[in-house]
Amino acid sequence: MKSIWVMGLMSGTSLDGIDAALLKTDGIKIDAFGPGLMMPYDQDFRDHLRSALRAPFSSMNVLEQELTERHIHAVKTLMEKSSIQPDLIGFHGQTVYHRPRTSSSPAQSRQIGKGPSMRQSLGIPVVYDFRQQDIQHGGEGAPLVPIFHQALSQNLPKPLAIVNIGGVTNLTFLTEKGLYAGDVGPGCALIDDWMYQRLQVGYDDHGQTAAKGAVHGDLLTQWLKHPFFYQPFPKSLDRLSFVDCLEGCKNLNTPDGAATLTVFTAQALLQGLQSYGCQRVILTGGGRHNVFLKKILSEHLHVQTTEDLHWQGDLLEAQAFAYLAVRSLYNLPLTFPTTTGVKSSISGGKVLL
Repeated sequence: MKSIWVMGLMSGTSLDGIDAALLKTDGIKIDAFGPGLMMPYDQDFRDHLRSALRAPFSSMNVLEQELTERHIHAVKTLMEKSSIQPDLIGFHGQTVYHRPRTSSSPAQSRQIGKGPSMRQSLGIPVVYDFRQQDIQHGGEGAPLVPIFHQALSQNLPKPLAIVNIGGVTNLTFLTEKGLYAGDVGPGCALIDDWMYQRLQVGYDDHGQTAAKGAVHGDLLTQWLKHPFFYQPFPKSLDRLSFVDCLEGCKNLNTPDGAATLTVFTAQALLQGLQSYGCQRVILTGGGRHNVFLKKILSEHLHVQTTEDLHWQGDLLEAQAFAYLAVRSLYNLPLTFPTTTGVKSSISGGKVLL
């Protein structure tokens, strides 16, 4: 299998913007990391995406086209910046709905983003719609990044947990014998939404607001009884799975609400890690910048961030979808019974050559 330059595109559940990154890989080993960029969404577009989360099955052709055009612009900008013409593009799109599987129904997940429009506009092969193949074969459709985490950390001592704190928190647990993964609880989505409700800002900068607040333990105790925490791994979450927690905070002041939601995020992660018995953690995702959250975790775990390992933390998910695109091209598996619950290891992604 030939190693090629591929560009990965990611717009995560934090709804903050587009990450784009170049990677040279054959879908197994990583040969080179190229440059990347982040293109923030303006507030109006973020609000439109938030509206889509509330009505994920309505017609959103205009929004989907605008999202695609913004991604196309990101591709063109990074190509100009890097002078690298990618051989392939991995286009995740924007998740607007994710419902985990139950005992009586399969998982459902919807990502918007027009792969064919991107292929036609750019004249470059595109891989998109990464999750449906997994779902059709009994998986959760998430998380998809663990196989990339395994490639990144092949020379690191095991056992090891790589924790991505985005809108939702998920972890990859790596041992010498296997790869395990799952969502463990809310990430920064609740904190971000709380800050936007109260102060019309997108997030709690470095956790400064939470650091000034008092934690309401009664709410934590109630939230940690959620049925999700009693389900076995692998398992997954929607961005809005814990949205009722915001209602529970309505009588709190802004710092107390931020503190309580941040500690909830930390406690959910700590509970999830107990299932794996792992104390060594590498933090990635936007949540690694939250100093207050990191301090709580550091009281219980040996915590490193992507920067400690000289990984490009803000580009990691975009790099992951570059890697996954090449695996899709070569029909290599993306998901596994121990990462999504799929019946057997399977590839995925629609390839437009």
